[in-house]
Amino acid sequence: LALSVAATDKVFSPDFGLFSASKAALDALVRNWAAALGPRRIRVNGIAPGIVAVNFRAALLEDPGFRQQLEADTALGRAAQIDDVLDVITFLTSDTARWITGQVIEASGGWRL
Repeated sequence: LALSVAATDKVFSPDFGLFSASKAALDALVRNWAAALGPRRIRVNGIAPGIVAVNFRAALLEDPGFRQQLEADTALGRAAQIDDVLDVITFLTSDTARWITGQVIEASGGWRL
């Protein structure tokens, strides 16, 4: 059994203090849950997707200046689509990832390397 959850953004701003704190807490929970549930053969991993064109982030991407800066700051040159993240979830919950647990996988297209 595998559990994957969205996890940390590595962006710090006074406007996102509570958001960042909740993501940091989730990062810690992933590791603690993996340790606690490992003996039951339950894998727990997280995903740090960066900016995905969904929810409140989609509105940010409508700003041409913001989008241009994001694309310039991202190694793969674009914002993520939901399928980019879903593919990582599919991998982490498959038997192919059977030896991965307690990890937060950054799936950001190389944002702010």
